[in-house]
Amino acid sequence: MIHLSEITNFLDQELKIAEIEDYSLNGLQVEGKKGINRIGFAVDASVESLLLAKEKDVDMLIVHHGIFWGKQEAICGSLYQKLKVLIENQISLYAAHLPLDTHPRLGNNAQIAKIILGSCGKQIGDYGYIVEKDIELSEVIKRLEQRLETRCKVYSYGKENLKKVALSSGGGASMLSIAIKEGADLFITGEPRLSSYHLAREAGINLIFCGHYATETFGIKALMAEIQRRFEVDCLFLDLPVDI
Repeated sequence: MIHLSEITNFLDQELKIAEIEDYSLNGLQVEGKKGINRIGFAVDASVESLLLAKEKDVDMLIVHHGIFWGKQEAICGSLYQKLKVLIENQISLYAAHLPLDTHPRLGNNAQIAKIILGSCGKQIGDYGYIVEKDIELSEVIKRLEQRLETRCKVYSYGKENLKKVALSSGGGASMLSIAIKEGADLFITGEPRLSSYHLAREAGINLIFCGHYATETFGIKALMAEIQRRFEVDCLFLDLPVDI
C-alpha cells in the first residue's frame, strides 16, 4: 500500500501542474482514501469510467479529462452522479489535461511522435509538436491506423514525400496555423474542425484527423507505466473508446 500524497506529489512535480495554465482544474480533483492499493487510468472521467473503477476496486483514478473545467458548476445531473460514485466509494480522482499533452517524454504528442516517427520531436506553440523526418505520407497513414487502432480521415493537399510532421492530439486543430509557419508538410490531430479543412487546402499541407480518443490514450498509458515503474502499486488501464 502507498499513501495518496506520494502519488499526487510525484504527479504534481513530474507534470509541472502548477506551472501550466489550463482551463482544466489539474491535479487532485477529489480526495478519497489515503491508502492506495490499485490505481486506474482512463482518458475520460465519465460516469461509465467511474463505475468501472468502482467495479475494479480502484482506489485512485488518474485521467486526462477530469470533471472540473473553467467555471464553478452546480452539483447536479452528471456532475452529481460522478461525485456520488467517487465519494461513496472513497475513490480519489486526479486529472492532467494540458500538462499531459505537453510533457516532453510522457505526453500524448511526444508518445505519438515517438511511436509513429521514432522521435519525440520538439514542442511548437502551446501544445503542438513537430518532428523532422523523411517519410512518405502513405507510410504515416499506415502506421497511425495500425498503432492507434483507428481509421484516419486524410486530406492530401501536400506532397507525398514528407520532411516535417507536426501533430497536436485531441482537439488540437488550432495548432495547424503554427505547423504551417514551421514549414510542416503534414499536420496530425484528433478531432475534426471545419476551418482546418480550408486552411490546410489553401496552405497546401496534408491534414489527418485520427480521432480525439484515439490520440489521447498514449499519454495516460505512458504515465501508468511510469507509476508502475516507480511505485509498488497495482495499475490498470480502463479502455472505454469513443469514436470521436
